[in-house]
Amino acid sequence: MHSKTIRALLAVVIGLAAMSLHEANPAGAEGAAAPDGYWIVDEVGEIRSFGGAAQYAPVVGSPVDMASGRDGALWVLTGDGVVHTRGVAQNFGDVDIDLLAEDEVLAAIEATPSGKGYWVITNRGRVVTRGDADRFDGLGDLELDGAIVGIASSAGGVGGYLVGADGGVFAQGEAPFLGSRRELLTAAEVGNEIVAAVNDRDGLGYWLISSDGGLFAFDAAFLGSVPMALRGFALDEPVIAATSYGAGVLMLARDGGVFVFSDLPFHGSAKGASESAAVAIATSNPRIQVTAESISFVKTLELGAGSWQPGHGFGRLWVPNRDEDTLTVIDSSTLEIVDVLDVGDKPFPVRLAWDWVWVPNVSDGTVSVIHPVTLETEKVIDIPGEPRTPQALDYKVFVASRTSPTVTVINAFTLDIIDEIEVAEGSQAALVDAFERLLWVPNTSGSTVTVIDGRTHEEVNRIAVGAAPASPTKAYGRVWVPNGDSGTITVIDPETYQQVATIDIGGKPSRPLAAFGKLFVGSAQSNDLLIIDPLDLSISTVAMEAGALMPSVAHDVIWVANPDAHKVTVVDPETFEIITTIEVDGRPRRPVIIDKTVLISTVEGSLNVFRIG
Repeated sequence: MHSKTIRALLAVVIGLAAMSLHEANPAGAEGAAAPDGYWIVDEVGEIRSFGGAAQYAPVVGSPVDMASGRDGALWVLTGDGVVHTRGVAQNFGDVDIDLLAEDEVLAAIEATPSGKGYWVITNRGRVVTRGDADRFDGLGDLELDGAIVGIASSAGGVGGYLVGADGGVFAQGEAPFLGSRRELLTAAEVGNEIVAAVNDRDGLGYWLISSDGGLFAFDAAFLGSVPMALRGFALDEPVIAATSYGAGVLMLARDGGVFVFSDLPFHGSAKGASESAAVAIATSNPRIQVTAESISFVKTLELGAGSWQPGHGFGRLWVPNRDEDTLTVIDSSTLEIVDVLDVGDKPFPVRLAWDWVWVPNVSDGTVSVIHPVTLETEKVIDIPGEPRTPQALDYKVFVASRTSPTVTVINAFTLDIIDEIEVAEGSQAALVDAFERLLWVPNTSGSTVTVIDGRTHEEVNRIAVGAAPASPTKAYGRVWVPNGDSGTITVIDPETYQQVATIDIGGKPSRPLAAFGKLFVGSAQSNDLLIIDPLDLSISTVAMEAGALMPSVAHDVIWVANPDAHKVTVVDPETFEIITTIEVDGRPRRPVIIDKTVLISTVEGSLNVFRIG
């Protein structure tokens, strides 16, 4: 089934999630008591506040874009390269526009999750990093069909997306490419230009917004759109900007009109307030404070034995149950079980990509491909050996095998095997470098990492690492390979493919989590969460009870599973202090956090649901 048809069905299944559509005059002071809000800046630098957003002074210059952070931080980028700060925001450096090409101008700014840095991009895809912003490769001298107009970061700020006016999406760092409007629509159907990219709340997907208010969802819930809401009525002025707002999106028209597709309320618009055109919009909704008192138990769902952490996408949760050969499907809005599907023998964590749910079945050497709407099995694909979680790149899916010297390549449209790439026997799931179009495949039995060109399927390099390497992480200009049997992390320069360091970790380190300018590493044989400074490679530890596995990041904190203690520990990533622990009935898998909902599955077959706030 073509992706357009699937997305249309998804719109029906998911519905117009908490959508409201408004245009009004400025909210004024009466909205100041609201806990959430937003700012609009116009072409002369006037900043108007709505809802709970603080009142800020105008900026001098011609604004290009705005970015906001926690606690009322606001950055305004002007065309002369100056980054103006308001509230608690800090200036981490301006941009020297004299270094830009003749036809190059500043296009957008995006703050890092910590609020201690930002990215500035140009219309040609150059990325300028300031503060703790992770280095993005940018687009170099790539010939573009449309100017770059927006940037969206992924969870933790490691990786992100540049989006072009033509609907092209360019993944940066570790962010997975999930699709673009260029592939979704034919040339005749494209019509309006894309004006913004917005990441969804969990950082696992994104929306593209077009000038007519159209919304295109990629591994994110479909929220509705302006054309659907207006039903044939044209906008007075086009949509020119958009930003995340709660669990949804705010859109801004050139005349100051505001369109809300979110669970948060409308607080007014700037339409009619000035003769100056609106330029950008940024939200001031406060961050969710995670404390011991803010987390409450909601309910427990009974799954199958041996359940893994859920995959999240298409408006549903997908939980493989290893010991019962089933896949539990849960509505992510109601948190009710939709269905339990039969799959292959001992399913592994799933991959949601290219409009399918890919379920690797370890013990029978297959991958089940599930339709996300009908829940029918579209195809069962035979894979040599024991398949690991599939990885997606360029409308292909790559499946490594723990017991076969191959990586199987599958066409994501036809679902046919198109190639088998030879690697060392015993491989784990690959790291996908979406920008470089490379796969870094850890070869467990060979103590090497094979680097593969995702376009040609040719081996680029083979690098010696430690014993039993697991899935690597690319962050902070390096590739970090955890070596299970040697208790080390091998640090590799991705440009030269040379080792630059080996870090003794001890235990059996899992894949590092990169977030907030650090690397967080759990271990199967240690009670400590290890934090690595990527600059000097120094290590800090947070002692935990009975194991520290599979960290996650959400809401400015780190969530760590402690299986033998039947707990999840919540850690402050700046002070390394333990904020609280959450007790669960069983041995927890990696926590999954979606907006204010915390989902903790257990080996024993339960899904524990908690609420923040």
